[in-house]
Amino acid sequence: MTEDMHDGITADLQDETSPLTSITEPKQTPDENDVLEGTVVLVDQPHRSGADDLLAELAARRQERSPLVPVWLRSRADALQVLKWQAEHTGYVFTYHLLRTPKYAAKLLARTPAGAWRALAGLVRWLFDLEGHPVRRAAVAKEQAAEYLALSKQRDSRVKARLWTLLTSAIALLLASTVVTLVAPAWVHWATVGILIAVLGAIGSPADKPLLDRAVVPTRVRKLTSDQVLDALGSLGISAINQALGKKGRGITFPARSCAMGRAGGPRSISRSA
Repeated sequence: MTEDMHDGITADLQDETSPLTSITEPKQTPDENDVLEGTVVLVDQPHRSGADDLLAELAARRQERSPLVPVWLRSRADALQVLKWQAEHTGYVFTYHLLRTPKYAAKLLARTPAGAWRALAGLVRWLFDLEGHPVRRAAVAKEQAAEYLALSKQRDSRVKARLWTLLTSAIALLLASTVVTLVAPAWVHWATVGILIAVLGAIGSPADKPLLDRAVVPTRVRKLTSDQVLDALGSLGISAINQALGKKGRGITFPARSCAMGRAGGPRSISRSA
């Protein structure tokens, strides 16, 4: 290779690498003595309420007001139509359940044994103060003799008072039943038996099997209630939620909230007590 060719290749390589060299060169930093012109704007500025903000908030609150008179009452034709529909609906539901009265009576009669058993179990639990048994058992497990003796004494006094109350009520009920049986007419006897079957049947009804059938099947999802939300939160097993839901807890409330748009387009929450 000749010297001319070597010099030519070297020159070409220098020409190709010159853009890279210019790119990788460090930029010059501004001099410390340079002065920046303009105004300094703070990131977190304090909010200054003005007349426009107050007027916007008042206008938003006015839009949230419920009408004093329902819309359907403002027109005579609409009011008559709503009242007519309500009368027809009430008549339909009443007739629907009236035709199924024998079915409801059979359900109550079939659930009477379960209701009698539940009533008897609840009475025994109340009479012998069985709800306090876990506390007394915990005192025995911790070997706290003084606390156990105090709880036992409290339990004995409760059982004694409740036993006298039960005996007095049983004697009064027996006398009333005897008078009704001897003096009252036959329809009173049947009414008493019917009321007793209805009460025991209602007590023995399962929670997932209601007594009455649905006259109108809804086509929309059932509305979520606060009790269902509290039950769901309590089933999570979170200690903070359980403390809030306890007897001495603060509880969980559901304040009504509405959202209004501020001047800059951001949401502003306005809370109202439910």
